[in-house]
Amino acid sequence: MPEIIEVTFTQYYPGKDISQWGTQLDMTGEKKQVNFYTFSADAAALKMLKLKLVSGRFYNDSLSSD
Repeated sequence: MPEIIEVTFTQYYPGKDISQWGTQLDMTGEKKQVNFYTFSADAAALKMLKLKLVSGRFYNDSLSSD
């Protein structure tokens, strides 16, 4: 299909609820609930969706730390 220029992956689309999970951590003898909110996507997704970051940088496939 020549109309398709680019393909990307996201777990959700903008505006949809994201994944949330949590765990209790023992921090200096005190248990605290820590929650994580996740949005799985490949490196191209944010740029392809033309989303702007408030701070930080986009994920980079070239960096092993990412």
